[in-house]
Amino acid sequence: MHSLFYRIAIVLYILLYISTYSFSQGTNVAKLGLDNRLYNGRYYTYFVSKDIKGNQFLKSKNYSNGKVWKNDAEFKNIFLNFDVYNQDLVLKFDTREGATKLIIVSKTYLDSFYLDNRMFVIDKTIDNEFSIFQKVEHNGIKFLMHKYKELVLISKLNEIQHQFTKVKSLMYFVDENKSYAVTRNKHLLNIVDKKNEKGIKEFLKSHKYRIQNMSDDQLLELLVFIKEADNEN
Repeated sequence: MHSLFYRIAIVLYILLYISTYSFSQGTNVAKLGLDNRLYNGRYYTYFVSKDIKGNQFLKSKNYSNGKVWKNDAEFKNIFLNFDVYNQDLVLKFDTREGATKLIIVSKTYLDSFYLDNRMFVIDKTIDNEFSIFQKVEHNGIKFLMHKYKELVLISKLNEIQHQFTKVKSLMYFVDENKSYAVTRNKHLLNIVDKKNEKGIKEFLKSHKYRIQNMSDDQLLELLVFIKEADNEN
């Protein structure tokens, strides 16, 4: 009886170890013509049941051509996806044998990545963790947006089901390495130089902009306006 228990325990341990095994540990990446600086993450194994509505990714389940900057080295023409629920950057590639692999890009020395026409950076100054933020920047000032999803339980017609929420965002305005949480126009107006407050308020009002609903292009337009206002005073 004890022997059977120990055998089961050993099997479970081996399965757990395999599930967290990294690609670089199990493979000589140099022999495959791959760069160990990028291809050294854990296997991506978060596969969602078909009973769960939605998905865990920023945009869709499809992988897109993107770029990664790691320890100042650029890696381009690679297929990426961003799991915003688990905050993992996932790299998809094919081996020489034709097998498709999914690995999590290690955050060690990860500087930034470009995906779906958006720039993302790793920042530790806001919450003391290596958090991923989308960045919109102009001439030293920027907005950082932390994108995420939640998995919630819903009840409909006596049926209980899990589903992922739409992408949510926590926004920060960063100026001179100081970050400020902004969720409403008035939060931004409380931060900017008082000499520029009236002009920025009129700019937002005339364009009917609400900061929590602005597109990336509109946020960039706002940053340009703020910087020009600073330079004029």
